[in-house]
Amino acid sequence: MSQDFAQPIVGEYTRLREDLDIETLVEPGQPERFVLRDRDSEESFVLGKRELLVARMFDGMCSIERIVERLRVEHAMRASAATVKQFEERMLALGILTDPSRPSASRVVKPRSQSAGITYGPFKRVLMITLFRFDPHEMLTAMMARMPWLATRAAFGAFGVLVAAACVMLGVNARAFTHDLVSVYSTSFAWIPIHYAVVIASIVVHEFGHALACRAYRVRVTEIGVAVYVVIATGWAWPVQREWSRLDKTARAVTIFAGPFASLVFAAVAVFVWAWAAPGGAARYCATVAIASPSLALIPTLLPIFNGDGYLAMTELLNMPRLRQRAFSAFTALMRGRRVSLTRRETLTYTAMVIGTLGGWLIVWANVARIAVSAVSAFQPH
Repeated sequence: MSQDFAQPIVGEYTRLREDLDIETLVEPGQPERFVLRDRDSEESFVLGKRELLVARMFDGMCSIERIVERLRVEHAMRASAATVKQFEERMLALGILTDPSRPSASRVVKPRSQSAGITYGPFKRVLMITLFRFDPHEMLTAMMARMPWLATRAAFGAFGVLVAAACVMLGVNARAFTHDLVSVYSTSFAWIPIHYAVVIASIVVHEFGHALACRAYRVRVTEIGVAVYVVIATGWAWPVQREWSRLDKTARAVTIFAGPFASLVFAAVAVFVWAWAAPGGAARYCATVAIASPSLALIPTLLPIFNGDGYLAMTELLNMPRLRQRAFSAFTALMRGRRVSLTRRETLTYTAMVIGTLGGWLIVWANVARIAVSAVSAFQPH
């Protein structure tokens, strides 16, 4: 870098947002690209290598003319001021760049991605512990190469038959399964480590269900992750938002419910393992947990009071994206004495969402407290 470029510039220009995490997107046979992800909203953007290079030059200190000169001197890239200006406007529109001199051109309120994982309550940033996260692209590519039928309607029908057969199997053996269920969950807390192992495995299967459906519609999923919020395991699959948003409603519905369907398939396989395993054995014990835990985990996923698949489906049905954020923004404004102009439909929907969400948080935290007290009591000497 020349001495001239190192000198500070008076005033501030457009700059690349500092709250974006930048990760390399590796796709065999494709040029190198990068995922820029908002840490708060979990919204993602994909830029090419040159695009990211130019975006990084918007550091708040360089004018358009200086960026043009830096590209020429430092990188032997020729670009006109008009071209760089068009790039700046596009990045501002996407919310990748921010301009303090033009607040209207910068994204002030960052919408939360609709594909985000379940939110169980406040303090998520502090209490959420990420167990692992990975880019599923290569794994999906390998799966589709070996099993190209996996994301087809025929496979969906076959898995549906498997789930139905498992339900019949469980109904026929309801008394024996109830006995095993009571034996596992009421005698001790030995089920806890098996529970977490099974739930984490089912979450991965659940998120791969979303990812496979996205793959079928040519939507890239850049990350699958699993975390624990207090004592509750949760997961997420992050598609590229611009690609997912271009899907029609039917395709979005398929990608939304592919996750819960994958969880049902996971539990269905466990039903047949349970039926095959000898009563009282380790395989039967693990299979019982593998049936119960993922099935119970589907409840918060499908309830709209959490940010799971049920909430996302409801926002699609009502055509009200970011419903929870809008509802709480209106609620907060009213609590502060501000006037909020809402239609009757918005008033009823927002009220139901706020009450449902607060009630859901209360239920979850009450159960977390109950489990914690029970666990402490169980390990105390008598």
